[in-house]
Amino acid sequence: MKKSLTIIMLLFLATSSYAQENEIRVETKKIRDNIYEIYTYLHSNLSVNIYAFIGEEGTLLIDSGLEQTIDLVQKELQKIGANNIKYIINTHDDGDHTQGNRVLGPGATIISHNNCRERLKNNPRFNEGGLPNLTFEDSLTLYFNNEEIILRYAPGHTNNDIYAEFKNVKLLFMGDMAFENSFPIVHLHGSIDNLLSSLKRIQELHPASTKMMVSHGNPTKVSELQKYVEMIETTKEIVLTAIKNNIGLDEAVESKLLKDYNFWNSTVFQTVNTDRWIETIYKTTEEGKARSASFILNEMIDNQGCEKARELFNNIIGDKKYYFVEEDFNALGYGYLFNRKNREALLVFIINTIMYPESSNAYDSLGEAYMTAGNDELAIKNYELSLKFNPENTNAEKMIKEIKLKR
Repeated sequence: MKKSLTIIMLLFLATSSYAQENEIRVETKKIRDNIYEIYTYLHSNLSVNIYAFIGEEGTLLIDSGLEQTIDLVQKELQKIGANNIKYIINTHDDGDHTQGNRVLGPGATIISHNNCRERLKNNPRFNEGGLPNLTFEDSLTLYFNNEEIILRYAPGHTNNDIYAEFKNVKLLFMGDMAFENSFPIVHLHGSIDNLLSSLKRIQELHPASTKMMVSHGNPTKVSELQKYVEMIETTKEIVLTAIKNNIGLDEAVESKLLKDYNFWNSTVFQTVNTDRWIETIYKTTEEGKARSASFILNEMIDNQGCEKARELFNNIIGDKKYYFVEEDFNALGYGYLFNRKNREALLVFIINTIMYPESSNAYDSLGEAYMTAGNDELAIKNYELSLKFNPENTNAEKMIKEIKLKR
């Protein structure tokens, strides 16, 4: 069984590793007289654009950034006179867009799609003090600082994406729905088909010359969406053909199936490239999911229960009809863990250690699941196994110390 060749973004975003290890910086750029872009940069090239709209009625923020950068963001807001924060709009639930809610949000109305609030509420790693307190289903209009701001539901990247139209100044704030000259990012709770539908709707609603501000990278225009849509549709069809021809995920990646599209590799995220896009199509389309062993296990657990699922899954381990990716099983386990389904999470993590018996990360995750379930003895045992295969796993060391201290 081969491991996947690329690293997928899960939960709060994985980052690349070619920048300075501990560099954190924040820069502010004026877009209009009362609209600012606050660029935040965390080590490993994870950069996020926060937007501040300032006026007599107060300040409106689009997204709130990462926890690690929030102190610097606060200083930048003070510099530009954005002290009275009335609204924070979360374009979706990723941590780099929501972790600053708790610090920046006291006294403010935090707005998101209904699904965003639900995902954050069910994520034990998210501080409930930053939960959105105003949500909507399809659209919401604000009149603030002499601007008409229309928020629209536009799923695809996640199941809870929204974008903001500033009608008077003709600006769109897109979150992670589109990037300049880059493959999209579609999470496991997102949908490529929904993304395509959302982008086509934006093309219908807004003139081609409308400027789009994005959360990662440089601004673009609605006119650029057409080639973006065409690229997504064409590459999706190429990969789906490979799936129909029984080509496995690893084989598709190794054969450089999308090598003719390398110019769409992201200049912002090193991991957003042809390899990752192939993985995304395999993992988020119905055709690809039908070959995913982690997806099959998910269905077995939900439909048959844990005991029967374990028995059934044993029969397909190693079957070449399916592709097995360690990170996918890890994501499935955390999905159950975050929804407080400890028994299901433990089963998935145990299976992952059986399939990948020398994976430090697999044992680390199983240790967390046992700790959550209140079994400190087995938690320590698995954290120690994680350290055996990766002595530099500082998280495992920390968890072992914390468990022993509370005894």
